[in-house]
Amino acid sequence: VFVTIEIVEAKEEKYELGEKTLTYAASQESTGDKYAVTLDFFAEIEPEKTEKHVTARSVSLTLKKKDTEQPYWPRLLKSGKPHYVHTDFS
Repeated sequence: VFVTIEIVEAKEEKYELGEKTLTYAASQESTGDKYAVTLDFFAEIEPEKTEKHVTARSVSLTLKKKDTEQPYWPRLLKSGKPHYVHTDFS
């Protein structure tokens, strides 16, 4: 499962990953604006196997599903799709 959080010039990052949730908070260096998001995943992941890649424009996470029997999840989150979540097929 791939998750990308787009935030330019992130600083003071706080990142917490559990088996069913991701919590991320950061502020933008140039403006000082603060951003935060909590995602409750559809199913469990293996937090210790998560790969994190940080750039000047985003944070990309590669999450490993706990149940590998399912080829895919019907959706990313336990509840419906928030307006700020988008599918990227590239």
